[in-house]
Amino acid sequence: MAVRDDIAHLLAAGVNPDDLAVATGVPDELAEAWLERHAAITREHADRIASLAAITRRMRTIVVADEVPVWLRRPLPALDGRSPLQAIASGDHAAVEHIVGFLESPGAI
Repeated sequence: MAVRDDIAHLLAAGVNPDDLAVATGVPDELAEAWLERHAAITREHADRIASLAAITRRMRTIVVADEVPVWLRRPLPALDGRSPLQAIASGDHAAVEHIVGFLESPGAI
């Protein structure tokens, strides 16, 4: 899936430009420039956007859609007090995916 499609999905899911900046580890201004197509997205940042989009898609099958951005921003003990957005920014998307996998398990929620 193309990075622009991932960004469109994220925005439609309620992820805002500030969230995108946190998850990719860039200043807010750069995330805004990406959205306005005034700046190129590096492969590293595109990979983080793709991870965030995949996690968001999975979470939308688990919880009410409006709660997904809230969950992404919430510090979690399982991530050592980091939010899923912060964990993705540090390259620890596997830990977030593990939590999502647990939540997808029958009876988890």
